[in-house]
Amino acid sequence: MNNGELVWTNWEQVYFTDPYDGSQQVAWNKLDVTKANDLYLVNPPGANRDYDGAQITLNKRFSHGWSLMSSYVYSNSRGLIGTNYEASQPTATYNLFVNPNYHINAIGRFHLERRRLFQFYGYFVGPWGINIGGNFRMLSGARYVRTLNTINVGVLLNQAQEVIMAEKKGSRGYPTQTIIDLRLEKVFRLTERMSIAAFADGFNILNANKAMEVQTESGSPVLQFDQVLAIMQPRIFRVGVKFEF
Repeated sequence: MNNGELVWTNWEQVYFTDPYDGSQQVAWNKLDVTKANDLYLVNPPGANRDYDGAQITLNKRFSHGWSLMSSYVYSNSRGLIGTNYEASQPTATYNLFVNPNYHINAIGRFHLERRRLFQFYGYFVGPWGINIGGNFRMLSGARYVRTLNTINVGVLLNQAQEVIMAEKKGSRGYPTQTIIDLRLEKVFRLTERMSIAAFADGFNILNANKAMEVQTESGSPVLQFDQVLAIMQPRIFRVGVKFEF
């Protein structure tokens, strides 16, 4: 409690060679699996999150039949306890302080961090009552990290197996996404207060198919590391009618 360092009294380190790149890795082996965990009613050391960000916004309010908004956001979020759903659950935070394997390479960039985001939105009232709107977004991909399962790499532990981060958390990133959405709308004025509009929307006009999820485990005899598991939603078109009164 004097220096904020965690001391693991029922564990020993086991070193092994990473089959992915030949580097030396380490896992923690529990010496006595029947021994209960020590419990302390304290604020656990290192359980924090840090965030730095900056935003620049340019905005042209609607006038003379058009409007324009553009923004750029820089984000840097890092720490021990992530911001995604799984990392924020009580079980995940509890495991950090009863099992040292959860601390291996655990301080780094968060899974949901997107380092840069640029957005451009415009709206234009065209002739014959046709309105045109569009949204352009370019955003850095979310983060992920390569993992190892100790059984799959031949490391036998008293507690059966552990899944550890083989690299610093958030050291890998998904591809940058570029997304363009457009809308065309034709308005028919029925009365001073009533109108009906027909519209057509296009989402992901470029039909970008960048990876959103990959297989993160390496060293598995059946799983292929970095295999794409999910991609962005494909190009979608939608038509509809809107009635206002």
